[in-house]
Amino acid sequence: MKLSGCVVILAEPGAGKTKLLEKIAESLNSARIRANVFRNRPNMPEGEVLILDGLDEVAKIDYSAIESIFAKASDLNPSLVVFACRASEWVAPRYKGLIKDYFGVEPTTYHLVAFNEAEQKAFFQSIAPDCSFDAFYAQASSVDLSPLFGNPLFLCYLL
Repeated sequence: MKLSGCVVILAEPGAGKTKLLEKIAESLNSARIRANVFRNRPNMPEGEVLILDGLDEVAKIDYSAIESIFAKASDLNPSLVVFACRASEWVAPRYKGLIKDYFGVEPTTYHLVAFNEAEQKAFFQSIAPDCSFDAFYAQASSVDLSPLFGNPLFLCYLL
């Protein structure tokens, strides 16, 4: 099966966008490219798949740069393009319209969502079966770290 179209991955920082893109790139024999690097390199190699990470980093500097990235990416004529961005930086109507203009397709958008408490506990126990999640959670809450537990990478770093 040949993949085609445009995919947008949205999530807040640390939710796993970059790791997900690395795995997608690996499975498609491609590479993940930071959007800022893509924007500033004069010549990029053409390929079937284009995976651009960190649109939000470019948007913070210059919102108009997003359109130039879309234009440059469409000039490469990939059969599949994957963009990743912070959900809070994604200007959905504008960017979706630009993708439609440049790529001729509506993007398929995926939102990575944070773990709920039950998922946090299950994940914690899978990597630290001899430890108490409740004790860990209580201690982390005492220093205001528990809001970050929705991110599995954060839990891994803490353990």
